[in-house]
Amino acid sequence: MRKTPSVHVEETLHPTSLPASRASWSGKLQLGPAVVPVKAYPAAVATANRPLHQVHAECGSRIEHRKTCPQHGQVTADQIAKVYSLAHDDNLLLSDAELERLQPEDDKTIHVEHLLPGDQVHLALLSGRTLYLTPAHPPAEPLYALCLQTLLQGGRWAIGRMVLSAQRQLVAIHAKDRVLLMHVLVWPG
Repeated sequence: MRKTPSVHVEETLHPTSLPASRASWSGKLQLGPAVVPVKAYPAAVATANRPLHQVHAECGSRIEHRKTCPQHGQVTADQIAKVYSLAHDDNLLLSDAELERLQPEDDKTIHVEHLLPGDQVHLALLSGRTLYLTPAHPPAEPLYALCLQTLLQGGRWAIGRMVLSAQRQLVAIHAKDRVLLMHVLVWPG
């Protein structure tokens, strides 16, 4: 019988009770004139009892994942390029300079664009990825408390945009007890 990873969700919503793990994102939260340095931690952490690895069933040797070309065999990292597929067998080769230009200009700021009453946020848009936002360092705590209080008043939610995991995302932020929770939104299309 296989064991599934257990999921641990923090019971207490307070920045000092967060897991001692590293932040998954750090940057700034821009809410009106307030710009607060923050760190983001996963709100739900899946932990496996033991890490899983792929091994050869006969000898137990760990499996290697090599990059190979079906025509030329194994290739090195400098021989690999990126393409955008326009259609089947119609690829646009992108240079490193072109890829660099595609990078978002600001990948370290959560830009809040709207404050909404909580009852106007459709919970069906939450993707399932939720992060705690905490002050990045002690001097950021007063501004963090101001943002927390702004959202707590009237049960407001902040709707904004950011870059997370190299993807542009819409996010919703709300206050719960004494911490900010950020939810990645799904935009049906």
